[in-house]
This record gives sequence, C-alpha cells and structure tokens, in this order.
Amino acid sequence: MTVPAYQWLWSGHDEVLGHRRRYTAAELRAAVERAGFTVLRVSYFNTLLFPLLLAARAAKRLRGDRGHDLRHSAAPINWLLERVFAFERHLVPRVRLPFGSSLLLIGRR
Repeated sequence: MTVPAYQWLWSGHDEVLGHRRRYTAAELRAAVERAGFTVLRVSYFNTLLFPLLLAARAAKRLRGDRGHDLRHSAAPINWLLERVFAFERHLVPRVRLPFGSSLLLIGRR
C-alpha cells in the first residue's frame, strides 16, 4: 500500500485527493499490524523531491493558500520532476529511505 506521510504536511492537496490522514512509518506499521497483517517492508518514498515539497508547502502557508498542488508545471520542469521521481523506483526496492512525502508498505496476512 502507499499512503501520504507526515500529518504536519496536511494541505488542501490531501483534501482534494480524499485523504483522511497522513502517517509516519511507525504509525502505519502499527495500524497494519493491529489489522492482523505481517509487515514485510516499509519505506518512505518521494524523498529526492521532498525538499521542494517542503518549500512549496511553507510558501503556500505563508501566503494563506489552502489550495491543492494539482497544477501542471511548464513542460521542461514537469519532465525534470518526472525523471527525478522515476529515478527513485531504483532506490526503493534496495534501500529503506528515511523520509519522504509518501510511504510504501508491503505486508501479508
């Protein structure tokens, strides 16, 4: 499963996407284990772009902007962001990333 990370990152983006909450790795692990699953792996992801997300969310809060982040960037910027995000697919199976805007959990009943 994938879920958004860190409740303190909550924004209008989460509301538009229908999220109910954000988790830390420990909170997600505990919830999944309480539901009767064995956790095989848990890792943050969207780590490389995390500093940009923090800066964007901080700027929005300073402006009082409670809107979502679902706007298209200019094509060259979007291309670069997609490549950075896609690069992480090579890291996540090999390394547990220590932070990021999302969490991946693999479990089994």
